[in-house]
Amino acid sequence: MALPILHRRATCALALVAAGLCAGHVACSREPTAVIVAVTTDMVVDGDLDELGLYVGVAGEIKTSLRTPTSADQPAKLPGTLSILQPSDASTPIHVRVAGYKNGSLKVVRDAITTVPSGQLSLLRVPLSWLASTHKPAGAGPTTQTAGTAGNVKIRAVPGDNSFSEFASFFPGYVSPCAQGQTSADGECVDATAVLQKISSGDLVREVYGGALGVDSNGVAEGGTCFDVEACFANEQTLKEADYQNCKVTIPAGLSGPKTVNFAVVRNDATGCTGKACFAPLDWDGKYDEGTSTFTFAPQVCKRIGAADKTIASTRIAVATNCDAKMASRPRCNGLFGAVRDKGPSDPNRAPYYSAEPPNPNDGAPVVLPDAGPADANKPDAAPPGPLLLATLSQLQRPRKLAVANDRVWIRGDIGLAFTDARGPSTPEQIMLPSAGGIQDTGGVGVSLAAAGNSACTSHVIVQKTGRWCYTLSSALVTKGINYVGGVASNGGQIVTAAPVELELETPVSSSRPLFNLPSPAVVAGAAFTPLNRLLLAYITNEPSLRITLNDLTAADQPTGIFSTFPAPYDNHQSQIDIATNATEAFFTLSDAGTGAIFRKRYADAGPTPGILLTSNQVPAPSGSGVGSTSLAADANYVYWGGGAAGPMAVSTCIARAVTPKALFPTAGAQDNTTYAVARAGTKLYFATNDGRVYSMDPPAAEPCP
Repeated sequence: MALPILHRRATCALALVAAGLCAGHVACSREPTAVIVAVTTDMVVDGDLDELGLYVGVAGEIKTSLRTPTSADQPAKLPGTLSILQPSDASTPIHVRVAGYKNGSLKVVRDAITTVPSGQLSLLRVPLSWLASTHKPAGAGPTTQTAGTAGNVKIRAVPGDNSFSEFASFFPGYVSPCAQGQTSADGECVDATAVLQKISSGDLVREVYGGALGVDSNGVAEGGTCFDVEACFANEQTLKEADYQNCKVTIPAGLSGPKTVNFAVVRNDATGCTGKACFAPLDWDGKYDEGTSTFTFAPQVCKRIGAADKTIASTRIAVATNCDAKMASRPRCNGLFGAVRDKGPSDPNRAPYYSAEPPNPNDGAPVVLPDAGPADANKPDAAPPGPLLLATLSQLQRPRKLAVANDRVWIRGDIGLAFTDARGPSTPEQIMLPSAGGIQDTGGVGVSLAAAGNSACTSHVIVQKTGRWCYTLSSALVTKGINYVGGVASNGGQIVTAAPVELELETPVSSSRPLFNLPSPAVVAGAAFTPLNRLLLAYITNEPSLRITLNDLTAADQPTGIFSTFPAPYDNHQSQIDIATNATEAFFTLSDAGTGAIFRKRYADAGPTPGILLTSNQVPAPSGSGVGSTSLAADANYVYWGGGAAGPMAVSTCIARAVTPKALFPTAGAQDNTTYAVARAGTKLYFATNDGRVYSMDPPAAEPCP
């Protein structure tokens, strides 16, 4: 049986290393029967990849094993091509493996299974994408396997074997992230059976080399243009109006045309890039639907945003309108390491993707949020724009607390923690907490949560004595042996745990601060920082009160003074107390016989007098099985809380007139928006519904306060 050979002569086929070719405008005497493998990448040659490998096997026998450094002065550049001729039996499957290396380590693998169709020239595109280069098998660690340089051994595979086992000697230790017969395409496992494009020899060079007329003896395209990432994304914006549940975006009207829009995955710099080298541009081929004006992303484009593992994470999707659409036939510019050197034109004066802050999409319909109560005296309540769904939890239902740090929303729910991207929709990372004394955490009562930097800490809620757990992106889950944890709080880059007679400082260096002038017995049930780096602590036994540390936490000694006592009839409160602060005052929750209320007290009025009632309207009791403490958040204009079945609530902080609470996200149809968890950070309000949906939204407009 005749076997396919790699065609390296000066014919209509191209070759990966040193090969002549027909110029694109010259017609060959007849179309050859061959498959042309075209290798491209959205990564930076030499920065991400400095060596290419191409392996071809037929019926388990290796026909070639090329491994060639990319070079500025040799014709081994990307795009690169190689032709495979038809064997005597046209139905014989052919295995193709393309690999990219950096500093001798294997970075990316792409497999294909094909036959060579008779009587035609066929193009097989093999893109080496960044998403595929960071696709790890289940349970894989952060290290990269290294491919060996074994000799050209010939291993026979069983008929119909789709495991690519004949290449094993060249890839010792390599574990494919996909099942047998599949390959990684944009970080997802797909059927390795190739999709071929029938093509004429006259169009071949143009299709592969950005419209070039030919390729010279140095492997440089003549007349083609490449996609200039730096120029095209010079005025880029962060994509905001995307339906990430379906991982697609509608191209807005008003631009000069839909195919003037380009998208790029922006890699985390921990993946080994800087600047625009972190931008992986996305091809339009097969992604755009003209009927609906929608561009559909590969699933991993959305899943990678904010991923915990920074070696595979992206930070966002960039969008730009400076250049014509990136197509597979228009390769990324790779300078002297690229076969195409001429950069495509760009126009920085084109209209931007966003001319103003876009509305949040809600199935294409505008969001109208009705008012929850009667209007305030001077102005009707103003409903904010509609919430943006950031994530939906699959395991940690009933969220009870939220904390925001480093563009992450941390969520405390049943049996554990989760975090998701605060800037836009993403897939949440969910972390199970261990059981304590054989009892599983239920998240039902007394939940505490704080986040700073890349870490978050929470206490176990079965019994206070079980202590605290912290999760960091670098060291994962860590148990902290602190007894009778009463609350955790954060201020800037510091997380502090409040125990009965001391404070434990977690970062930047672990240390403790003893507390003085405490009630006895001292049972703490809540903690929060003031803007002056002083800590408010809620005590619920003997002296039911809020105390405040008299020094900031840079001082070793921490005497306390009474900030506020509990007003009757709430002086028998025995459950967790949530505390929120703004620049001038503190707010805290109390309950009595199942009725919850929010109180306020100004820092200037600190002392042994009760707080003043702010509202008891739609405030769930912060105690009892299945409810837990509702969480508070505050800014200069409003206090926010989880109003239970009423959803997230807000009430003005104005003290010069009567104010009325309002619901921010009322129930719509069959959707249950029961909410206990809220947080306020940056320019956004965050909340989570009882079924695990996590949202961000703009806070309401400030109300007049005469």
